[in-house]
Parts: sequence; structure tokens; C-alpha cells
Amino acid sequence: ATFVAPATIGLSASAGDSDGTVSKVDFYAGATLLGTSTSSPYGVTWNNVAAGTYNLTAVATDNGGATTTSAAVSVTVGNPSNGLPSPWTQVGIAGDATYSNPTFTVTGAGADVWGTADAFHYVYQPLNGDGSIVARVATVQNTTSWAKAGVMIRNTLDPGSAQAFMLVSWAKGVAFQRRTLDGGTSVSTPGTMSTAPRWVKLTRTGSTIAAFESSDGVTWTQVASDTFSSMGTTLFVGLAVSSHVSGVNCTATFDNVTLTPSNLPPSASLTAPANGATFTAPASITLTATASDSDGTIAKVDFYAGATQLGTATASPYAFTWSNVAAGTYNLKAVATDNLGATGSSAVVSVTVNPPNVPPSVALTSPANGATFIGPATITITANASDSDGTVATVDFFAGTTLLGTATASPYGLTWSNVTPGSYSLTAVATDNAGATTTSSAVSITVTAGSPSGLPAGWSDTDIGAVTGAGSASFTTPTFSVTGQGADIWSNADAFHYAYRRLTGDGTIIARVVTVQFADRWSKAGVMIRETLDAGSTHAFMLVSAGKGAAFQRRDATNDISVNTAGSLSAPPRWVKLTRSGNAFSAYESADGTTWTLDGTDTIPMAATVYVGLAVTSHTTAASCTATFDGVTVQ
Repeated sequence: ATFVAPATIGLSASAGDSDGTVSKVDFYAGATLLGTSTSSPYGVTWNNVAAGTYNLTAVATDNGGATTTSAAVSVTVGNPSNGLPSPWTQVGIAGDATYSNPTFTVTGAGADVWGTADAFHYVYQPLNGDGSIVARVATVQNTTSWAKAGVMIRNTLDPGSAQAFMLVSWAKGVAFQRRTLDGGTSVSTPGTMSTAPRWVKLTRTGSTIAAFESSDGVTWTQVASDTFSSMGTTLFVGLAVSSHVSGVNCTATFDNVTLTPSNLPPSASLTAPANGATFTAPASITLTATASDSDGTIAKVDFYAGATQLGTATASPYAFTWSNVAAGTYNLKAVATDNLGATGSSAVVSVTVNPPNVPPSVALTSPANGATFIGPATITITANASDSDGTVATVDFFAGTTLLGTATASPYGLTWSNVTPGSYSLTAVATDNAGATTTSSAVSITVTAGSPSGLPAGWSDTDIGAVTGAGSASFTTPTFSVTGQGADIWSNADAFHYAYRRLTGDGTIIARVVTVQFADRWSKAGVMIRETLDAGSTHAFMLVSAGKGAAFQRRDATNDISVNTAGSLSAPPRWVKLTRSGNAFSAYESADGTTWTLDGTDTIPMAATVYVGLAVTSHTTAASCTATFDGVTVQ
């Protein structure tokens, strides 16, 4: 920062302490204490500051006595302008400068502008970025042959600053003298041996400064150019005079002074969306940006996706909404244009638009559509669910609009207990991780009232599959009487009457088939274990027929074709037994219920809880078959 003497400078600082409190902040110019502040906001005012360059620091002290010193800030206090046109000011070895249109009169002393440190008087203003300065050195006072006057660009106002000086001397001609690095040594390139009046010019382009001279300000001759790696963006450009004799003033006059700054490009920053942001197609994306121009105004801000222009904003706040964006990855940027046509681009922001969320799929796998149960029923409901572009979060099970329960992990299922008689429409609703839902096809089931025939506690009976006449079951100690109709217990769907109870886990059922009414030679009666009460359910059936002997028949997979293993050709009465161990089922027959013959073993996957009981089919749709059983045990 620069000020004009006698200056008043406000110093302020921020300070914090991670493990205590700040007791005070001291402010210094070099080693000189300027003042102390003991509470936030921390600051002091430095009054009547004389011309010069000062290094300012703040020193914070905490409640434990520890101190920290801030980075130094350099400020320059210049001499009063004495009527110099704004924004010109002056600084340097004792001297003065005045302006009377169109002439600058600059008086300066100093040993030289040379070596590693300069001594001169300087009339200057800031230059931001590239630009040029032109002046005609009208006169140079003769204090010595190397008395110098000319145009200068310098990095700072420190004596050892990097600088470029295109000068006219009293008697040594024209020269381009410079110091390319802060603290470096000066070098010189001679021009012509011309004396004042003589036109001089310096042009800065990036880190290159070129020096020129001219007799008329129209036709220019380049003296030299050089690279200045120490030059910052903001420089000090102006008119320099050194007498080349310490303590002796030299006065020079300048006219036709012009300073032409280059147009600095504007800056732009895309503030939304954030880099890496994700959206779902068809997306609506709002792009916002900030833009500024240090030497002009912002004319417009254009928004781009790659090389495609999306839209334009001409006033702050700069924003544009991009609608119906398809799935893909996009590189977004904002390009600001200033009032002179210069442009500046923001950093690129990458966003991803994901495809629309695909809803999950779901299907009820149990019970089967049309299944019947005996109330109060216990019904296991299961479903398959998947999501092609995510995960399944939940599966909700409903009877009509009543939520029965929720499963959050595969296998998806629940047990619905104490279901009263009635007709029910079951559905499963899958919800994915993005909130999309899908409802399965409905499955209709019927729960009928329990048998009124006086079966033992825990026993029920029902017709299974397509029967043309209703069956029945009754119990009079120690005999079960079961009447059933149906084409068969065979192929991929059964038709029969079933007296049953529930069995969970491993177990055995034993019965003596006392009689089988002859409706057909394959009229069947026996003990059964089946997974569900659906016609196509997996099952194991150890039977005695009316005229075909004993057999172990079973269905290994739901709705699959039945298989048969023949037993003896015995007729009733005959003992039969089924044993379950995991998914292994073994079938036996016996003449006396003591000595058993194994007819077959098979692996039949079933749920943990199954239906175990007494099955009867007439093997004809034209007549019923009644069978009687005793010695029935389930264990």
C-alpha cells in the first residue's frame, strides 16, 4: 500500500489462540513499537507518518506468555503531490515534483540509479499488468555528465528493487539501464548519443520489458529488451531523476507523458455446482458464477459444457439453469468477458448425471395363487426382489391395504399368524435404495373355518387341488376316517383330501392303513409330509393302494413331475412310516409296526415348517374313497 506524508495509517490484525486466550497484540514498524491493543478487534492508528518505506508486523502474546509474529507488510509513504495529477505521487531522495499542463518538473538528488541500490526522486503511479509509458525528456540540468532523467518501471519502491529505466543523460547519451532481479546488479545497453529533448518509451509484456527512443515520438528505435523474473503483477511506473551527485539536486522537465495500461482479462469462478456433484437424468442443473474485472466492468458471463455454450448472463448474480440434462459426465466452466472484450475462464468443474433410477422387481413366491388354509391359519409369505441399478432396501407385505410386516434382507419373508377365515389378496412392495417402489402381482388365498368333525387338537383337514366332491375327515379314538376324491396324487399337481397338522424340523409319522375303499385299483391312502397345501407342492407319500400294493411316491421340486419307488404288493391293513431328517426323507412299510422295511430315501428340499398327516385320493373324479387309519403317531 502507498500513502502520502504526513500519513495516518490504520493497522489492524486478527489473532487467536487454540489453547488459551490472546492477551495483547503489539504493532511494529521495523523494531519500533507503534502501539498495543488488548482486545479484539486488534488495531492501532499511526499518525504523522513521514515519507519512507516501512515494514509493519503484529506480535500476538497469549495468556501463557508465548508470542507469534505475523508476516511483514511493506508500505510506502510518499511526499506530497504538490499538485501532481491524480493518481500520480512522488517518493525518493529529497526532491520535488510539480505539474503544469503539459509539463512535469522533477527535481532529484542521489548518487545514481545503478549498482544494487538506487538513489533518485520518483514521480509514479501503479500499473496493473502489462502496459507502456512514453515521455519526451525536454531538459536535463547539468549537475554531471551522468545526470539522468527518463521513464521507469520498477517492482517496488525499495532501493534494490528490480527496475527498467530508459534514460536521457546530460552528456552520456541515451541508455537502457535495468536491474532484472530484486537485489541484483544493474546492467546497461547504450542507445544513441542524443541529448534532451529526446523521446523515450518502455513497454511491458508479461516478464519482458522493451526500451525505445525517438526523435519525434512517431518513429521509434528499440534499444534493447530484457526478461525480469522478479516483476510482480502490480508495478510502479513513472518519471525518474537522479543528479548522480549526493546532496546536489538535478531538475528535469518532461512533457507528452502518456501511460497506457493493457486491458487485464477478467476473472471468473464457477461457484455451483460443486466439482464431483452428481444428478439424476433428466437433470436440472443451476450454474452460478462470480466474475470481476480489475480495470473495467464485466459485460457478460457465458456458461459452457465442454465446447457447447449453454447460456449467457449479463448481470450479477451470474446464473443459468440447464434443463433436461441427459445422463453423462460433463465439464462445466464459466467464461467472463469484460467491457473491452478480454475473456477469463473459470476452473473446470466436472459433474455426472446418472441414468434415471430403475424401479426394483418383486414377485411373491409363496403362498401360491388360489391356496387355501384352515383358520386360525399360520401362513408363510415369501418373495423374490432385486434391483438392476442399486439395492433393495425393504420388502413390505400386505393383505389388501393392511401392512403385515417388513423384511430388510434376503430371503424376504414373514409368517402371518392366527389368520381368521376369509379371502385375502396378498402383495409384496419392494423399495430400492433410491426410494423407487414396485408392487408385485396379487396372490389370492382363502382361509376356511376349521373342521367341525372333531379331529384331535392341532389337526385340520382340507381338500387339496382340483376335486369334484368335497372330502372329509373325522376321529373316533383310535381311528381316523378320511374320505377323499380326486384324479390322483401324481404328476405335477395333486387332488386329494388331507387330514394334517404342522411339524417344524425333523420328525416321523407312523400309521396303520386299516382299510382303503376300492374306487380304483390306484385308490391311495397313506402318510404324507408336504411343504405347502398347494396342489403342486413338494411332498413325500408312503401309501397303500386298493389294488397295486405299497409305494413311496414323491415330488422333489414344486410343480415338478412325481416319481415312484414300488414297495411290496401288500394290501391293507399295512403299517406305513415317513421320517424327515433335514431334507432327507425315508419311507418304510411293516406288517406289524415293529419290523420295518425301507422302501426308499430321497432328498426333497422343504421349508423348516411343513404339513404332516393322512392323505386319501380316489384316483377318479367319479367317486370318493374312504380310508381308515389307526396307530397314528407324529413324533
